[in-house]
Amino acid sequence: MKVIIKKTREIKEVSFGYGVNYLIPQGLALKATPENMAKIEAEKLIVTEKQVAKKQSQENLSQKLKGKKIVLKLKKAKGKKTYGSVNKKDILRALGLNKTQAKVILDKPIKEIGQTKVELKIGSEKTFIKVEVDKSEKK
Repeated sequence: MKVIIKKTREIKEVSFGYGVNYLIPQGLALKATPENMAKIEAEKLIVTEKQVAKKQSQENLSQKLKGKKIVLKLKKAKGKKTYGSVNKKDILRALGLNKTQAKVILDKPIKEIGQTKVELKIGSEKTFIKVEVDKSEKK
């Protein structure tokens, strides 16, 4: 008996009893009829189109952010040191992104005034931005 495994959308040959008594009643598989096979092929096509669109949008975002410079302000202490730090969340907020759109690769928070090159991972794409920490104006 041929069945379509729902989770993987694969067509498998199983024994008749296993298919009828276990897989189909448990909702793990469908009988491999022409209608069900056409439905599964259409679902595969939709999933593939969504994956291609997501990859394309990630590439576009990566190109848009490539080499971008953001400036964040912190209170200055002695020397180049600051009060507080710039972390991954601050960088994403300054870029207008959230955690699901991009991942900031930062070993430790930035605690010095100056410019730092930071890696962003957007899906499978990697890009670098410049983060400049500047002193804030005293009030």
